[in-house]
Amino acid sequence: MGMKKLTPWTSWYVEWIDDGDASFKAANQLYAMEKTPYQEVFVVNLLTLGKALIIDGKVQSTLFDEFVYHESLVHPPLLAHGNPERVLILGGGEGATLREVLRYKTVKKAVMVDIDEKVVEFSKKYLQEWHHNSFFDKRAEVVIEDGRKYLENAGKSDEKFDAIVIDLVDPLAGSPAVKLYTREFYQLVKGALKEGGVMVTQATSPVLYQEMFATIHSTIKSVFKIARPYAVYMRSYNGLWGFVFGSEEKDPLQLNESEVERRIRELLVNPEELRYYDGDAHIGMFKIPKNLKQALKKYTDISTDEKPKYLEI
Repeated sequence: MGMKKLTPWTSWYVEWIDDGDASFKAANQLYAMEKTPYQEVFVVNLLTLGKALIIDGKVQSTLFDEFVYHESLVHPPLLAHGNPERVLILGGGEGATLREVLRYKTVKKAVMVDIDEKVVEFSKKYLQEWHHNSFFDKRAEVVIEDGRKYLENAGKSDEKFDAIVIDLVDPLAGSPAVKLYTREFYQLVKGALKEGGVMVTQATSPVLYQEMFATIHSTIKSVFKIARPYAVYMRSYNGLWGFVFGSEEKDPLQLNESEVERRIRELLVNPEELRYYDGDAHIGMFKIPKNLKQALKKYTDISTDEKPKYLEI
């Protein structure tokens, strides 16, 4: 797990990044822990980052900057769409992705699909600062099911989605999440979208895991006409964190600063509650630096069910 025995005083949490590289963080409180059939889940207090959710030894989010991650994940695709009414979230057990989706006046239905019921119940109880009671919104539906299986059925249904937001754990070696980053998976995503629909996925670190980030981009690009990589700085994740947007016709790069601000005012309930995302942030997150552009050109492998790509950490 990488976590030493916690005491009422200070202990150390160690997250391995790669062979010979690790992040050490001091923790001074254990709020809760649970071993589910799928993963080990902790909520601790980190001295520098505050309350934190840790799953299988990796920080998922902290109060220090979870809003940066969740606002960056949700708002570029939903604003690019312009009128999202039905939104599907795959993963997102904390409820914070659901929180951001439900900010939209246009959203009539938000379906969140997570394989681990215990994580959802755990989050409802211990992560109120994340979900803000979004689980109990009348527009929200929580489904406990494998995300890929849900997509297979959704693609056959007449009730498809305007947007699909993929907030899953990284594709680690031996993890079932590996098959949630393949071309076949993104084809299922495409099949569950309405005409004009958009999708986005978290895409690991473009610095720490550059090849994986580029592979996710190239894999999405093999399925969708438009694939846009972007990144934001996340102190909790030790640097830049990446995302990839996909669509057949919508393009977040077509939104300038003033248009982003206009759509925020028009589409969101209480737009002033956003803490990170605005027109400036939108433009900045799509400004990929030269070395990352070169990496996107260099690493063009496509992850498939037969030959999936994964992180060996």
